[in-house]
Formats: sequence, structure tokens, C-alpha cells
Amino acid sequence: PQNGSATMRRPGTAAPGGRVRLPVAARLVGLGVFCLLVTWATNLRMASVLRRVEEEQQEAGLATGQNGLPRSDPSTEPGAFLGQSPRSALHLDGQPRGPLDPTAELGAAALQPPVVDAESYFRATGRRDRVYCMVPTRYDLTRERMYRAIIRSWGSRCDVLKFFVDPPQDESRRSEIPESIVEDNFEAEIVVVPMVRNGGICDDGLPCRHIWEKVWRSWVYVYENDLESAEWFLKIDDDTYFIPSNLRKWVRDHSWDPDEPHYFGHTVFIERAPYKLISGVCTAFSRESIRRLGPKYLSMKHEYGPRSNFPNSHGTCVDRDGATEERVTSKCLEEVGVLAEETLEDNQKEAVVPLGIPFTLTYFRKRNSTSWYWASKPWSRGDRIDCCSQKYGWGIHGYKGHGTRLLEMEELMSVAPESRLIAEMRSAREGSDRWALRNYILGLREGIRTDPFAYPALEDWHNPERGGIR
Repeated sequence: PQNGSATMRRPGTAAPGGRVRLPVAARLVGLGVFCLLVTWATNLRMASVLRRVEEEQQEAGLATGQNGLPRSDPSTEPGAFLGQSPRSALHLDGQPRGPLDPTAELGAAALQPPVVDAESYFRATGRRDRVYCMVPTRYDLTRERMYRAIIRSWGSRCDVLKFFVDPPQDESRRSEIPESIVEDNFEAEIVVVPMVRNGGICDDGLPCRHIWEKVWRSWVYVYENDLESAEWFLKIDDDTYFIPSNLRKWVRDHSWDPDEPHYFGHTVFIERAPYKLISGVCTAFSRESIRRLGPKYLSMKHEYGPRSNFPNSHGTCVDRDGATEERVTSKCLEEVGVLAEETLEDNQKEAVVPLGIPFTLTYFRKRNSTSWYWASKPWSRGDRIDCCSQKYGWGIHGYKGHGTRLLEMEELMSVAPESRLIAEMRSAREGSDRWALRNYILGLREGIRTDPFAYPALEDWHNPERGGIR
């Protein structure tokens, strides 16, 4: 160009500097092809996971159940419900492991008959510790894979499992949402939450999710319809791996009564200690807490519009736009006399892992850390491999995607031979992500295996009709 005049170029020709600018249509086509490749790769990865599961079933010599997971033959593994697996040949320190002596290790409780469901659990323990799993999520056809992965991994171990979803913005499409999802003979109901706020664009320019309204209205549904169906009620994110038997073990070992107020999980210190709330990735409530919360939610104030219109509502139990679920939940519970309780082993290890694994297992606490995870926490809390409870661990967050990672975690927990996990741990550098993950998984498996009240019986660990390990 002369004297600063512009140069006209045809689409697809080189710009100054030799860079080619494609027409908009061509760029959109390229983006579409990229999205298709990502979807294809995700499906291929899930198929690979399932294929690996089948191969390890064959190596272990196990029959196959309807959900593709192996079904143990109790006649070939006497005492298998106590975890006397022939593959458990070594302790983690590499020393030979002798056969378990149920009477010596577990006392009189080991002589109980196999615990296979809530009724036999009650007969064996004298407790009713049924677990209700509420999963707030969204519904579309692509997310059905996530629902099915939840059922196939941990969902069928809940006594009640329900998915709570937003209503469609187009009411005429409500009929497209099924009433339930059935997978491996287990049915999980889908509840459409009657929300007032639904969709729209928030101040950050992104679609509004209105999580707080969905959660409190979901608990109102539970209070009005399902309060007597369980003793312990969980709100679980759809990317969290949950272990119901360890939650039951926690409340049993601590003699907690479901008809007393309890609100517990991973505690987060905000504002100033000792004020605490529970992380929303896996939040637990006793039946009494839900009994108190229901009327509170039904009677709380509703505020619609910018927060600046309501200057006096900060720090109160209120339904307002953009409210943070965990913070307002804790405030509402505080107003009915229920405070957050920590779930820590005696050695200060956490039962719920909100940052996921293996990240938390290698997360070093710095003196000047500004992370919310460490804020105001006592220095007695462990970090890295000492962060997380293997005896009581019942909630692990961070399995996003279409269910592939949940199925991978399930494979590590209930399908992969222990000898393989030990070999993989030994081949990794001590302290690395790979080493830490397998060390943690082995400890979790050992805790479940030696719990005589983990139902169903571990002889049915892989049995889809019984729901796998609990």
C-alpha cells in the first residue's frame, strides 16, 4: 500500500507477514470437525476402560454380570465377605500376608452372617443407617452416560438414589426428560425441580445456573416426600465418587443418632474461625437436620434482582440471586441450631477430598498459602499423603466428563487385582502421583474389605444385582 492506503485481499489469501486468514464458514466447519473428534475420542476412551475391565475379569477367572463387571463365586473363595482374597498376598511393605483370621482381627462382629442389605445390616448392628443420595445435575441426552456411570460405579450402593435436574426453559420439552434411568436392574428416579429462576444470563455474561435455588428446592422435595426413606441424607456432586459403606462406618463408630442434628463433611473455614461450613462436593445431613431445614426453607425470604437492592440480607438464610450454596446452607442450619461438624480420623486425616486425587495426595501446604483449602485450618492437619483418611474416606471429588473417569475409579476400587496395584505402586517413584494414588486406593480397599458390616457381602462385590461393593 502507498501512503497508508489499505490493501484488499481475497478470503484465504496471505495477510501481511505470511499468515493466512480462513473465511468464517471454513473456520466454523473446522470447529465442528474438532468437536466431533473430541466426542469420538471420549467414546473410544470409555470403550477402552470397559475393555480393560473385561480383560481383568478374564485374568481373575471371574464370571461376568449384566453390567460387565465380574461376579464372584463365593464357593471358590470361602469367607470372601471378610475380604480373604487370594490376590491379597502381600502387605504394603512387601512382606507376605497370611490368611485373615476373622475372629482375631474383627472380634465377635466377624461371626455375624453376611450383611447384604439394609434389613440384614439392622439385624447385625441394631442400627438403621440407610443412605439417601441426592445428585443435583442437568439433563440432556449426552449426560445420560454420566447418570449410567454413576449407577454402575457408586450409585447402586445407595439405599435411595435420585437425580435432581433443572426444568427445561421450553416447557413443551419437559416430556423429553424421562422419569427414571434404569441400569443393571437398578432404577434411579429423575426429579424435575420446580424452579422460579431458570436460565438467563448473569452478570459475568455466562448462563445463570441458580445452584442455590435448585439445591434448597431439592431438599424441600426430600423433606415433603422422602424423609422416612433413609436416616442419612447426602448431597453429592455428579463428579464425585462416593463410598456409602464408609459413611455408615463413620456414623456407627461415632454412635451418631440420625434423629439428632448432624451436618458434616469436609469443613471449610471462612470469614473467621471457628465459623465453618461444609464443602458442597459431598455434604451429609442427619434426618433431624433435614426435618429442621424443610420448614426453614419453606418460610425464608425470597429476593429477586440485584443484590444491591437488598443491603441487609448478607449473612442470613435467604433465597436470592447468585447466592453461594455452601455458605447459605450453613447460615440456614445455624439459624435452626445445627452447626458444621468435622469428619477427621484421630490422626487428623480428612474423610472427604474436595480437590480430588492424586492432586491432594501430593499437595504441599505452604506457610504463605492463600488457598481457601488451607484457610484457617490448624497446622495439625496433614498434607500430601497424610491428608486423607483411608479408614473412613467416603467422598472424592474431581471426576468430570461423561462418566469415563468414574468408571476408571471404579475399576481401581473393585476390579483391578490387588497384585497389579501393588506392582504399579512399586514401579513408581515414591511420592509421585502414580505411587500416591495406588497407595491410597489400596488402603481404601483394605478398609472396606475388613468391615464386616459393609453391605452387601463382599462375596457379592461384583454382583450387579446386589450393587457391587458398598
